Amino acid sequence: MSKFIPFTDEELYQAHHKDIKEYLESIGEKVLHSGTEYMWEAHDSVKIRGHIWYRHSTGE
Repeated sequence: MSKFIPFTDEELYQAHHKDIKEYLESIGEKVLHSGTEYMWEAHDSVKIRGHIWYRHSTGE
């Protein structure tokens, strides 16, 4: 069973405003430019725009 981990307001703010492309690149993931968005190479159905992402294959 998982344990609840409380996050501070600052941690939640940082998570919601982190540039996803920059984060993925910082951990060695490849991100490709795709029109006005970016595409995560490992999961090409995931489109990224700043701190927002959308996964077309699941509609999330």
